[in-house]
Amino acid sequence: MGQLRGLLRGIAHHSGAGPAEVLRGLDEAIAQMHADAMATATIARFERAESAAGRGPGAAVGVLAVAGVAIGTYVSHLLVERAQARQRPARNEGESA
Repeated sequence: MGQLRGLLRGIAHHSGAGPAEVLRGLDEAIAQMHADAMATATIARFERAESAAGRGPGAAVGVLAVAGVAIGTYVSHLLVERAQARQRPARNEGESA
């Protein structure tokens, strides 16, 4: 796996191509050099672009993603608590615990 990762990085650096072309080059190299090798891959291309604030777009997006996960987690906990509360039998005031 480490050898394939190094090969992928080398192809990406040398070619400067987009993700589809880089993966095509990796596939050809594996077929020629490592016929029995197989691996999963995720590839992304980051381009440096600065916003008016002087940050790249990923800097702002990362904060939004974390906030979105936090809000989603909070809401899901609330929904689970409400569902569990509905399933509990109601206590009468005259009954003792």
